[in-house]
Amino acid sequence: MNMQKYDKDKPRLVNSIVCAIDTLGFSQMISNSCESGYGDKLLREINYLINKNKQCIIPNKYSQGKIKIFTDNMVVAYPIKGDGEEELDEILQNVSEYQFNLALEGLFVRGGVSVGDFYINEDHK
Repeated sequence: MNMQKYDKDKPRLVNSIVCAIDTLGFSQMISNSCESGYGDKLLREINYLINKNKQCIIPNKYSQGKIKIFTDNMVVAYPIKGDGEEELDEILQNVSEYQFNLALEGLFVRGGVSVGDFYINEDHK
């Protein structure tokens, strides 16, 4: 069975495993830091930690997965080939490593995994 891909030139829905991740307490941390005059500094620190640790969640060179990050949220999607077991295993391993690494830095995340038709475009660097 051929794996479908996310095509930026011909967007279409693809049967996918999708994980959405949110950093807990982000809004309150930013709000508190803005009141104290160091909101931009905190945002830069959090952004650095997220980008440093996202390396463990970026789909490997063999997968067709995509990642999108915005503010304190991340969406990771893998097109499903066959029964999806391989993609589910990869996304769960990668997300758990990301979650663990951020927890070591004092940031905690939550999220969920879903299966269904989905489209994601390229993450711009």
